[in-house]
Amino acid sequence: MSRAICPQCGRKVGPEHFACCSGAAGGCVGGKATGEAKRRGDSAHYRAMVARRKDRKANASGEGAAMKRSGMAVPLHRVVRPELRFKSATNEWATPDSLWQPLNAEFVFTLDVCSTDGNAKCVRHFTLADDGLKQPWSGVCWMNPPYGTQLAKWVRKAYEESQRGALVVGLIPVRSNTSYWHEYVMRGEY
Repeated sequence: MSRAICPQCGRKVGPEHFACCSGAAGGCVGGKATGEAKRRGDSAHYRAMVARRKDRKANASGEGAAMKRSGMAVPLHRVVRPELRFKSATNEWATPDSLWQPLNAEFVFTLDVCSTDGNAKCVRHFTLADDGLKQPWSGVCWMNPPYGTQLAKWVRKAYEESQRGALVVGLIPVRSNTSYWHEYVMRGEY
């Protein structure tokens, strides 16, 4: 669905918005349904506003309100289609400097085991062409592996190299429902 900016309320909206947002039908003023559309209850804005009010009233005395009062984070009820979770156009991501610098200050890394020439964090590093999975690791190693189907192989290699004396610090997602997590991560030091 294409989105456009509504000239009445200035919000990004879809085509259904313009049907309810015409000035002749009561229209939209600042994102609120007015006039005839409000009286009929057929404005998309009005229906959404009523739904939000009902949700707020339901949560005002429920679990969300108790969590707000206690200072806990309130869960957002956002629907994400399962087939879109953990998907990206690439599985190569550079480590952000805001994360890298404090870790490097603590560990003083000597080898980046999975990088590109453009995002390597250490002078000594392995690229895709070098294939860090086939190379011996030594010293203090930084590992920010591709999060795709190869992740389990990188975690296993990190565990094996740590058993041979290398110190490996890795940036990996918490996927505690996987076998590699229980076989290697839970047996390592953290």
